[in-house]
Amino acid sequence: MDNQRNLLLAVVLSGLLILGWDVGMRYFYPEAAQTASVTDSGSPAQAGAAAATGDIGADAKLAQKVTLQGALASPDRVMIDTPRVAGSINLVGARIDDIVLKDYRETLKKDSGPVRLFAPEGTPGQYFAEFGFVTGGLRQPSTALWQADGAKLTPETPVTLIRTDAAGVTYTIRFAIDADYMITADQTATNASAAAAIIQPFALIKRTSTNATPDQFVAHSGPVGVFGGTLWDPHSYAELAELGGEKPEGAASWLGFTDQYWLGALVPGKGETDSVGFRALGGELFRSDLLYAAKTVPAGGKLTQSTRLYAGAKDSLILDKYQDSGITYFGKAISWGWFEIFEKPILWLLRTLNGLVGNFGVAIILLTVIIRGLMFPIAQKGFASMAGMKAVQPKMKE
Repeated sequence: MDNQRNLLLAVVLSGLLILGWDVGMRYFYPEAAQTASVTDSGSPAQAGAAAATGDIGADAKLAQKVTLQGALASPDRVMIDTPRVAGSINLVGARIDDIVLKDYRETLKKDSGPVRLFAPEGTPGQYFAEFGFVTGGLRQPSTALWQADGAKLTPETPVTLIRTDAAGVTYTIRFAIDADYMITADQTATNASAAAAIIQPFALIKRTSTNATPDQFVAHSGPVGVFGGTLWDPHSYAELAELGGEKPEGAASWLGFTDQYWLGALVPGKGETDSVGFRALGGELFRSDLLYAAKTVPAGGKLTQSTRLYAGAKDSLILDKYQDSGITYFGKAISWGWFEIFEKPILWLLRTLNGLVGNFGVAIILLTVIIRGLMFPIAQKGFASMAGMKAVQPKMKE
């Protein structure tokens, strides 16, 4: 009778566990709503047609292959130098396509160089951000040369890029960078022509997946973002390539591409957006697009739009700092998984111990001792129970 009761109880508890787990996961980790897939053609004609409707458009042609050294040798560059990053801005296309992380090395070798995150288009590891404008339904050429008012971007010295099109519209992009990994781009269009102009600022991140870390169950690698207050990371690069593109529903808090340790992400500023999403460009190339809503700028008028770019390491302290400043779920760029509630306090304790002893190995040992100490009462009860069982075993055999 007792066995039947225990069996029935086990079946009921198992059913409640299965149902409760599903309900709990849907509550704490809701899936973002998704719209239909977006498929883009890489042909110049179709790309131009897309741009005419106010889209950024697909790239008209594949970029010519170049070496990293050759691409960075161009004189048309503005240096970037901060405590954490170094690199340059490409004046051709207003692209941030050269970012290395000073705090991290490629390998454990003493002579290893710093980790390279961004690289120019056409290089084997191409990965960059571009800021521009769509005017009258046509994207301003990414081959246009901009002029800069400074030679180096630092936390103390912002840099402004400027160019004027044939119609008399002047575009400026003011770049500022903080001491960590966040770059702010203030895009302004001033209409000095005799007629009104319809203008849409945009920003994009384009990268190759050939050097991306593998997408795993415990650590996502690929397109990522927060839309409608919900973390969105359902696709690997291969899955996005099959779909052709994806435009998640809901207002975008941030979007970009994540690797196991690094993140490149756009953070929209205030202002209505027209199109936000991801697309596969073919040839293992992918892009995240942020296109703001069209605004009519009268003759003599201007518009300004601000966008932020994060390009750096997935340091939880830094990500959480930006999240606390108002970027929704920015800390979830790290794949914490189901046990985030336990992992974050343990990570905090480990960092605290490392700060006290100055050695990460010793900090891990101390952390182990502390956890074992906290678990000792439970373990002691288990040992006492085992000892009691051993004591009664002879009598049970009799």
